[in-house]
This record gives sequence, structure tokens and C-alpha cells, in this order.
Amino acid sequence: MADSRRHRRRAAGASSSSQPRPATIDGWISDQGKHANYVNSWQERRIMAVKFIRLDFFRFYGFQFPDLFVVQELTNLVEQKGCIYPDLIRVFYFNLRYGDGIISTKVKSVRIILDDDVWTNVAQLIDNS
Repeated sequence: MADSRRHRRRAAGASSSSQPRPATIDGWISDQGKHANYVNSWQERRIMAVKFIRLDFFRFYGFQFPDLFVVQELTNLVEQKGCIYPDLIRVFYFNLRYGDGIISTKVKSVRIILDDDVWTNVAQLIDNS
């Protein structure tokens, strides 16, 4: 008869030797000089509150401009909403670089490259060029 106890096997490569970064800003910028510059110049900068509109609200009250957004295919852009993370936004702008028509930055060791295709995709705009 088979043994009713199950033995847990550890999958090869399942564990990671790297420690997870802390949830505070201290682990997000690895270069000490850049981290000090960030703390002195950027950490306390205010982030504007996210603003978005609900076009259904304006349609309900008889406004006509929401239809113009629909015709221009801008509804997804003006109705974007969701959670924001001010510390990540500050690090995003702190590391922001522009060159050759491409914007790049790095947040939590993740390289982010923003070109025209990305902007068009994020805002769900149509490229008419």
C-alpha cells in the first residue's frame, strides 16, 4: 500500500538568492550619489492629484462635447483613472532622460522606454501620420 503522507519537493530554481527590495524609497535607487540627490531635490515634491472625467455624467446633463471626444477617439485618454503611487512617480521623473525622440527612465531597476508607439498605445490614440 502506498504511503499516505506526501513529501514536498522543492522545485529546482524556485528560490532566489537576491533579497526583495524594501517597500520604502531607500531600495529603489542603487547609486548612493543619485539617491542623495533624489532625497534632497525630489522626495518632497508635490504630485498633482489625478484628474479624470466621466463622460456619461456630462451626457446625462445634456452636454454635447463628449460626442466630440468620441468622434476624435479620445474617450480612453480623458477617462483614464486608477491608483497612483507618488513615490514611483517621483522616481520616474528623477530618472527621466530624453534623446533622439525617445524618452527613457528607470524605476525599481526596470528600464522604461517611451517612444511614439508606446504613447499611442497607452493613450489609445490613432496615429494619423
